[in-house]
Amino acid sequence: NYHKAFLIYNPHEEVLKLKEIYTSESFLLLSLPDVPQDASKGGQVKLWEIMPHQTKSVIFLNFRAQHSGKYQGFVHIKTDRDSLIIHMEFLVSKSGV
Repeated sequence: NYHKAFLIYNPHEEVLKLKEIYTSESFLLLSLPDVPQDASKGGQVKLWEIMPHQTKSVIFLNFRAQHSGKYQGFVHIKTDRDSLIIHMEFLVSKSGV
C-alpha cells in the first residue's frame, strides 16, 4: 500500500482554483485531506484554492495492488488556468511497492 499527499505549487500572482481532480484507474484512490477549521469562510471551503507562490496539499493518492507487476495510470487535474495529466507508475514486487 502507498499513501502520499499530492502537493501543488501555484507559480502565478493570482489565486489558482482547482476545479476537478480524478482518476479512472481502479488501483488509484483519491481522498480529501482533513479540512482545518480556518479553511472555511462564509460556509464555503477553500481547500482547492491555492494562494500565489504557495504549495498546498490538495488530495491524497492511495495505491493498492494485490499482485506484483508494473502499474501505470493517470491523475487528471483541471484548474481555472489549465488542465494537467500526471502519469503515475508503480512497480510492485513481492516485498512491496
